[in-house]
Amino acid sequence: IFFLLGLILRSNSKTLARLALATDSFKKGEHSVRMVVTGNVEAQALATTFNNMADEVQTLLVSLRHSQRVQSEQLHFTWQLLTALPIPIFFKDSEGVCQGVNSAWEQMFDIRAADMVGRPMQAFLNATSQSGQPLSKVAADKQVQEINMPTAAGKMLDAIYYRATFTNVEGMPAGCIGALVDISER
Repeated sequence: IFFLLGLILRSNSKTLARLALATDSFKKGEHSVRMVVTGNVEAQALATTFNNMADEVQTLLVSLRHSQRVQSEQLHFTWQLLTALPIPIFFKDSEGVCQGVNSAWEQMFDIRAADMVGRPMQAFLNATSQSGQPLSKVAADKQVQEINMPTAAGKMLDAIYYRATFTNVEGMPAGCIGALVDISER
């Protein structure tokens, strides 16, 4: 009886050692690792279960990488589109902190995007609209206002200010996008 118990324990310890080795390899990023399906019925069942789990995780990882790549390409395209527009555009979060500006904004106000991002937009949005209100106080989504504000060149810019709220994936307001269209020549 002791001899048989010893054989069973030895067999199970080898199976558990193979499982531990396969699990460690999987944790280290070797997602193609699989256990050899050999041994007694329990060892074969354990190896088969591990292999099935590894197949599912590997499939999910491939799908996740593909989704991330697609989203990255979409974000890259969107940013290229916004950068190519000749209209100064900014993005701020719901707290009023600048999240980004395009190159037209950088040129008009002679400030680098890196110097704007993470800072409050309040100072840049204190221009006066036709109604006499500061641009930072212009209310409501998709609001359109005529404004007058100084540029980096020192001239006063007559512009139409477009403001639109953007939302997060749950549909909750997350900030706003603002654009200025120069109408000075008009």
